[in-house]
Amino acid sequence: MEEAELVKLRVCFLMLTRHSRTIKRSLQTSLAPTATHSVKLSTRPLFPLTPRSHLLLDSPRFFSSSIPRSVLQAPTMPTADASTYPTAPVAPVKWSSFTATSIPQAVDSAIAKGNELLDTIASLPKGQRNFESVVRPYALAMGEIDRDVEPSLFLQYVSTHEAVRDASVAGDKKVQDWGLEALTRLDVFEALVDAKEQTEREGVKLEAEERRLLDRLILDRKRNGLALEPKKREEYLQVRRLPVFIFLSQQCALTALPLSPHSSRSAS
Repeated sequence: MEEAELVKLRVCFLMLTRHSRTIKRSLQTSLAPTATHSVKLSTRPLFPLTPRSHLLLDSPRFFSSSIPRSVLQAPTMPTADASTYPTAPVAPVKWSSFTATSIPQAVDSAIAKGNELLDTIASLPKGQRNFESVVRPYALAMGEIDRDVEPSLFLQYVSTHEAVRDASVAGDKKVQDWGLEALTRLDVFEALVDAKEQTEREGVKLEAEERRLLDRLILDRKRNGLALEPKKREEYLQVRRLPVFIFLSQQCALTALPLSPHSSRSAS
């Protein structure tokens, strides 16, 4: 072998030795048992890899004997205890339990529950109407009603049984009629307005979501004519019950555009 080639081999060996020491020091630092921080290892090699580089990296002499064997071993994960798993707040829906008979029963039960809530809110004395007695119970109860009745209404789109689909369509129509009635109850609207006035008068601090909820409940009822005079309010409700208005309201809900008697006037 020529002398120039021997010099090249010696230089490469010195470079490999120097970089291997650098790698060992970095590994000793990152794998130390007292280390509490996470180390981000670079994927860029510290020296150009050659076909024989893996022999150096795989060699037992590459690692220092001062590194504990327990550190180099893969950690063992503890066995999971199924009894400690959190339980879902709501059990999954059993779609096979819905029949043409059970759907009307579920709809009637949800409507009765909603009417009981609205009657309770409307019967509160004016001095006892606040966020905790009016708004929060209303929001929680309406959420539970939607959770209970929505699966029955969804089956009109996916059920393979005609009787179930028909029962779901009829239930959807009944829920829509009840929703319009509940949304246009003047006594509930007055309870919400009193709760807002009491909140502002006593300086009750609400979260941003709570404030938006209260304002939205009042705004939805104003858009449905409850802030109008009695005669105009009755005229509006008669138009509101027309099938064509219900259809247009559903289309506007898809585009997040409010539909009211003043919408066309303001647009013009």
